[in-house]
Amino acid sequence: MLTFRFLRISVLLLIILFGASVKQGWALDETGRLKATTLHYPPYEYEFNGIPTGIAVDILQEATRRSGLRGVDITFFPWKRAVFATETGKMDVLFNAGVNEARKKWGLYSKHTLIMQEYFLFTRRGENLATTLDFTNVKNKSIAVRRGYLYGSGPFKKAITTGHAFERVSPSESTENSVRLLLGNRIDMFVGDFLPVMHYIINNDLTNKIELVKVSGSNKNLKVLVWPTYFLFSKHTVNEEFVDKFDNVLKKMIDDGTYKRIHDKYNAIYGSAQSASSVPASSIVLDE
Repeated sequence: MLTFRFLRISVLLLIILFGASVKQGWALDETGRLKATTLHYPPYEYEFNGIPTGIAVDILQEATRRSGLRGVDITFFPWKRAVFATETGKMDVLFNAGVNEARKKWGLYSKHTLIMQEYFLFTRRGENLATTLDFTNVKNKSIAVRRGYLYGSGPFKKAITTGHAFERVSPSESTENSVRLLLGNRIDMFVGDFLPVMHYIINNDLTNKIELVKVSGSNKNLKVLVWPTYFLFSKHTVNEEFVDKFDNVLKKMIDDGTYKRIHDKYNAIYGSAQSASSVPASSIVLDE
């Protein structure tokens, strides 16, 4: 009798432990679906007619399909709430996240870049502003930067934090806020991630009012920062084995051209960072 009871208890324990390991390994709840979160940041991730879409969303959905999962449920939150939800295990994965040492304590980053964000300076069309990364010729110019953004640790970060490069550095809450400050002649330029800024400019019919700041002595647009972002999985629900398997899927998507095809689809709408302001505004067409 004792032996039978002992066996029953042992079997139950094995079932519990096995179930826990499956959930830990595959980041699945009882529905077998991945729970993902991020902020609303078109064209990387946003909702159109209530359906999640965008570059990062397309990549995530395809990677989920190839991983053999039943699907992915995407919830949009303000950024800090999205980070907290993943940190506490309410969400399995935060996507479009920059590398942050504090986040490594509770999260597992994928190895492959999701989005390579490229930051440029935008000014009023016709201003013909040009500078270099030493910013020695903009001491009489003002700039808007996004509040709370880190901007790395390179020349641009130093230029906006030392207080010597620009006449004034103003905080901005959004692309919309930056554009409003620029067109209201309250600043001379603002810094922005190229694709999201172009998404706003094109959808608000402002291509004839805004252009990119050039590199002094050339027709090239001045890129001030490149910022890679990644998938960041919660250690509460995901282990390294799952992240490795997910990374293998991402690598195959990069190698077979899926990444490039997804990016090209959106670049066809919003243009190239190296050509957008060197062509007439009327030639930039938004596909329906």
